[in-house]
Amino acid sequence: MTGRRIYILAVLLAGLLLRLWLSDLAPKNLEWDAYYYFQAGRDIAAGTARANCCNMAPGYPLFLAVHQIIFGPAALSAVRISQAVLDLITAVLVYVLARRLFGAKAAMPAFTVAALQPLTPSYTGLILTETLTLTLVTGAASILTARKFSRTPYLWFALGAVLGYTAIVKMSLFQFTAVMLAVMALYFVIRKKWLFVPVALGGFAAAVSYSVYLNLQTFGIASIVPPYRTLIGPLYISSSMGRSGEMQGEPYTVTPEYTEYIGEYYRLYNSDPEKLVAHDRSYREKLISKIKSEPGYYVRQLLRNNIWMWDKYHLFIYRDPFYPADAIWLRTGNLLILSLHLVGLFSFVIPDRRRLRHPLVLWSLAMGGYTALAYPVFNNETRLSLPYYPLVFLWAGYGIWTVTQKILLRRQS
Repeated sequence: MTGRRIYILAVLLAGLLLRLWLSDLAPKNLEWDAYYYFQAGRDIAAGTARANCCNMAPGYPLFLAVHQIIFGPAALSAVRISQAVLDLITAVLVYVLARRLFGAKAAMPAFTVAALQPLTPSYTGLILTETLTLTLVTGAASILTARKFSRTPYLWFALGAVLGYTAIVKMSLFQFTAVMLAVMALYFVIRKKWLFVPVALGGFAAAVSYSVYLNLQTFGIASIVPPYRTLIGPLYISSSMGRSGEMQGEPYTVTPEYTEYIGEYYRLYNSDPEKLVAHDRSYREKLISKIKSEPGYYVRQLLRNNIWMWDKYHLFIYRDPFYPADAIWLRTGNLLILSLHLVGLFSFVIPDRRRLRHPLVLWSLAMGGYTALAYPVFNNETRLSLPYYPLVFLWAGYGIWTVTQKILLRRQS
């Protein structure tokens, strides 16, 4: 066995132990979204599932239901172990992507960072969508960059299926997955590979079919995402909130207008969700007036929320047993990793601009752009930027490799 293989196995073992340890430290109480997801999974397992009207898709509850059917009372522990393994698989996929792009040696820093950083492993013990989303997004990138992707129909189907399932696991990524699939369909049509369209769409349709079925059964509406989802109201009211208080006891700054909006929203949510559509539209004029009267406000809000969203100052969510002692270390490490990821991306692209057309570079730019522009207009929770982090680890690894190689060359000269 070569030294590199021994190193990979050692890092994998350390990464698994890290994830199991952090998973065990995660808060055990099912609160807020976690409670809903687990109850929805229980309903699916019992055959009594109903679609959520407004803000949650059934992809993650379906994942939980599989564990509940197989493991019964031990389902929660099984989910946490499964998510620990999934997050380690994400690290392996980062290595696969880096090896394809940079070579085996240059891929090792990316693999090490992805496997041993504590940020994403801290979510493996939480009954939330983050861990599964990271694996799906990285899996989609792995399929897209496969050597024979452009001429292999089963990979097209797999990509469509992964993107479709991502859309019903992390509903906020629905637009991203739909646009990416449409762009790829256009790419293949231009090259007269018409078969891509029905095959990839078939995979996408198969993955979202359960969500469409539930919405039809519950509301009589054929929709991939919840049929009474709101957008205008949240966009307007986001200007009335400060930083999201993600840890128990943290201050959460809101205005009376925000409190009134949330109260009315959840009154309709629980009693008459069909009226949420009209309620959402009632904020259109207010939003237009706000933009006209303060044209620079949403730009400032976008910048402010981006700063908060990319700031990683705690592990887990709601409760972090190491907080606030870990905040300075997490912030420093995160800032370093984000900086190195920019170094890596620019170091790869600048010497040869044709690399901008590489599928993984395009995927990174699209994912990073969507994360930085779509989420912060609504919210500033730090976990919103997590789906991009496998790519942060990948490019940071290449940044580390580039910097160390330059240092070695200078010493040799």
